[in-house]
Amino acid sequence: MRTLALSALIMLSLSSCNWIKPSVKVPNLPYLQNNKTNTFKVGDKFILSESSNSCCMYCYKKDSTLSETMPFSPLLKFVETIEDIADPDCAGCSSHYYTVMECVATGTDTLRHFTIPMGSVGGASGCAELNRAILQTDANPITYIISVQN
Repeated sequence: MRTLALSALIMLSLSSCNWIKPSVKVPNLPYLQNNKTNTFKVGDKFILSESSNSCCMYCYKKDSTLSETMPFSPLLKFVETIEDIADPDCAGCSSHYYTVMECVATGTDTLRHFTIPMGSVGGASGCAELNRAILQTDANPITYIISVQN
């Protein structure tokens, strides 16, 4: 009986913090892989999967511009973002985002995404305010290379 009660308590704790994720309907498409070339054809769709929580600031970099949003690429068209939001009462739980993109032109583009610990942002309230030196020292970059071919 104690084991059953303990199991129920653990399951309740895990589900309240979104560790056991509720199901969201995500299309059966390839996921963009980091640190490798992702090769697609015009018309193909893929998913960029991201998560976020209050530990960090998340920024994209295109050329020398930092932004909270994915930069424009002439190769891609935004289709939709599917959100799986964490329980707001769960400290440290992550929200998950699945962005569906469609390849619309040939070429190669690189997308850089940074995870910057909040202790490193120096009071900045957004990516545009960050000191570029932070990206050299305290950020964990993820690089996505997208190659769209005929």
